[in-house]
Amino acid sequence: MSKTFTFAGTSVLNGNTKVRFGNSKQRTLTLEKHEHDNVLLIELPEAMSKADAVKFLFAHELFQDELAQGAIATYVVNNAKELATELGFVEAKQPKAEAAAEEVEEPAAEAEDDAEAAQREKRNARRRELRAMKKQQEQQIEQFEG
Repeated sequence: MSKTFTFAGTSVLNGNTKVRFGNSKQRTLTLEKHEHDNVLLIELPEAMSKADAVKFLFAHELFQDELAQGAIATYVVNNAKELATELGFVEAKQPKAEAAAEEVEEPAAEAEDDAEAAQREKRNARRRELRAMKKQQEQQIEQFEG
């Protein structure tokens, strides 16, 4: 069983913003005692693993600023590879044939009925939307890391 935490957030030490975890409000005092700045730990809705806590922080309104999102992205890329793929921070590695097939939109068959054509177009539109979102997330990561 993996360790769980009831508090998570960010702090700044020596100019570096990082994700922090704890199991009580005391963690805030400990970080401040060790000269961390901008300590922001929140109580999680339930005990969570680090990966789940980071996923929660990623979507939380208090952690939408550039420094917090950058710290979250860095943590995820370095420590939670599956979550990094899920959140779009890194691309999932696919076999070359599968990746090539994903890039090619499905051809229209002349005998298809309207419902099938509409479904195909909907899938293709969703693929384009997901590719655009992934590209945007990659650009955001580059900005955070740059």
